[in-house]
Amino acid sequence: MEHTWPIFGLEPMAAKILFCVVFGAFSAYLMNKSIATFHDGLRPVLPEFIEGRMGRAQLTSISLAIGIGFVLGWAPFTLTTGLILVGLILLPVDSIGAASPKWWIALIGGGAWGALIASSLGGIQAASKMLPVDILGALAALATPLVFAFVAFPVVAVGFQFGWKKGFIALTVAVAARQLLSAFGTFTLMGSKISLSPDGAAMLFGMGMLIVFAIQKDRKINRTVQAEVAAAAAEMDGAGEGFFGERSARIFKSLPLLAIQGAIIAFGIRAGIIAWQPTDVMSAAAGKMTESGILSLALAFGFVPLIATTALTTGVYGTVGLCFAVAAGYFSPNPYVALIAGAVVASLEVLLLRQIGKLLDQYQTLRESAESLRLSMDKVVTYALLAGSMVAGNQLIPGGTGYFLVAGLFVLNEFCGQKLMPMAAAPAAAIITGILANVFMLLGWM
Repeated sequence: MEHTWPIFGLEPMAAKILFCVVFGAFSAYLMNKSIATFHDGLRPVLPEFIEGRMGRAQLTSISLAIGIGFVLGWAPFTLTTGLILVGLILLPVDSIGAASPKWWIALIGGGAWGALIASSLGGIQAASKMLPVDILGALAALATPLVFAFVAFPVVAVGFQFGWKKGFIALTVAVAARQLLSAFGTFTLMGSKISLSPDGAAMLFGMGMLIVFAIQKDRKINRTVQAEVAAAAAEMDGAGEGFFGERSARIFKSLPLLAIQGAIIAFGIRAGIIAWQPTDVMSAAAGKMTESGILSLALAFGFVPLIATTALTTGVYGTVGLCFAVAAGYFSPNPYVALIAGAVVASLEVLLLRQIGKLLDQYQTLRESAESLRLSMDKVVTYALLAGSMVAGNQLIPGGTGYFLVAGLFVLNEFCGQKLMPMAAAPAAAIITGILANVFMLLGWM
């Protein structure tokens, strides 16, 4: 994807590399100082490191273990669209920041990784086209099922947390919303053609149903029990220290740094350099910024309970904040407005963090929904990637062998103790199939 806006008069590639160097370096610094981390699973571990009960080596090994699956799962989206999913920079940068004994080493390492990601994309794409069988061309098919299946994860979370009946109700509402917008979501208003996103509607309604069911359940809880929980929480807070005590105060002290990070993210989003998730990357690559913004906004609301709760309890924030800076970037008219909007939104997120925490404390079930969303997302992504990998495998080696190889490798990984996490296993199987396809071509077997 070419840049929509010229950045400081630089050529697109030079601008992309410069941005990724700054983004990687600053994010590695935040991780090294234990201010913010990208992976939500790493955040609860960081207090052990901050308080001296865990060493850098152990922290780094945990970061590597939980990040590799996402890197392998998201790489095909970047390779086929040209937009860099933030996880491809931020997940390795988590490990770089964790491993670096000094902040300036983290700064150099993070910047180097960002430069490598930005500069290597063109070369990988060109090299793939030179092969007898274009692996990347086929991997584009891997992304298609995930783009559309991903919007189902709030519905799956409803079923996981509240049972199949409510899950079916949520699915029905989400499907109806999507089909209605598919049929009637494009119209002309004051001479301008407006297209509403069917996928964004499905995700918003699914997320809305999850919130409604959670609040309904919380209202049925005995008021006395709620009062006891609130009193216990207040006693734990201590006078004047806020919802989750001293740990959360670390986040507020870092507000200027987090505002800068929000500005960087929003700038990169609007400049057409980075994207957030598989849901928004495809529409952003097609230049549909408003649709990408709606999708990212719906997803951000879903992440709020998880990120806010872990941030307040650990004192470690998210590298992308509460994720609303992403939407601010998409909705901005240009990258320079996005720079300001991202800083403002990120600052408001931090300032409102304790109020969000107090609200979540009144709705315990809603807080529990964060875990349901995380688990459902993992499941949806894993199975959607498996479906896409099998389609890609058949394109690489037609006639059924591609299906056979991807399915066989995926199941073998399961039976052999999950040497690769399921989310990574399917894309890895597709890549292996692509390598074998080129070998077969050279041997004359295809």
